[in-house]
Amino acid sequence: MKLKTKIFEYINYKIYRTVIGEISRLTYGNDAGLFNNIKGQKVIRNINENLKWSQNLKRYGFSILEKGFHDVQTIEEIKVQFEKSISSVEANSPKDRKVALIEPFLPKVPQVKKLINGNLNVLLDEYYGKNGWKVYRAEAWRNYYWDVPTDKEVHSDLMHNDYDSIDILRVFIYLNDDITSLNGATKLLSKADTKAVMRKGYVTRYAMTKLARNFMNSHLQHMEGNQGFSFIFNPQLCLHAAGRVAKDKKRDVLVLSFCKTDEPIENFNLPQLEKEQEKLFKSGFSIEWK
Repeated sequence: MKLKTKIFEYINYKIYRTVIGEISRLTYGNDAGLFNNIKGQKVIRNINENLKWSQNLKRYGFSILEKGFHDVQTIEEIKVQFEKSISSVEANSPKDRKVALIEPFLPKVPQVKKLINGNLNVLLDEYYGKNGWKVYRAEAWRNYYWDVPTDKEVHSDLMHNDYDSIDILRVFIYLNDDITSLNGATKLLSKADTKAVMRKGYVTRYAMTKLARNFMNSHLQHMEGNQGFSFIFNPQLCLHAAGRVAKDKKRDVLVLSFCKTDEPIENFNLPQLEKEQEKLFKSGFSIEWK
């Protein structure tokens, strides 16, 4: 790791996130950051919790999307494209790989557009207001088994909040079977339980009081399921983490992120999305090994 990166991480996690971040943790009950909370409060306040899809999101910060929410055939088509992208390079991948990340995924696999135009469109219109949202990120991951102590992080598998505006939502869709608490299932706390953990002594994903850790571990929910299982959540308000993958297993997941906007991308214009995604990731359509 370069010296500049080490210095940045020290300042960010040891000083800024510890000291300034305490304002966010005590005031808002999350670790998304003070200004990210202020920025997103207007969107959060205006959500209609009586609407069908957004009710659980408003109350709990997450919602499991029932079986049949997504079109089964579309999921299968996305899986096929994902497998082609991954398998073409796996033979030459590093032996110590932890995760393969495809980004940006939406312009690369247009079937994702069809997926978003289904029930997700209805849900997001209810949450943000009709045509008041856009795709923020679209990516797909394959996680692998990694033999390290549980207190050492392997690709976001320590409980954390995303450090971003609190109006952003994420949808996880599993692209393979047998995702369980023992094999890669995302770990999640509700919005209320996250607030409780913060006020019991959460500092960062690397440091918290024993009281906070015990409460967190006793209230964890595991997002278990097979191909097509899906859930939507607010990663800024809900503590979450990737589950460790079992030996000789894998975890494939499509991740779609959405945010509030006054200028939605009309009809998911792929060239415009491609431009935005490349600007965000600066990595074109490559597969990145981490």
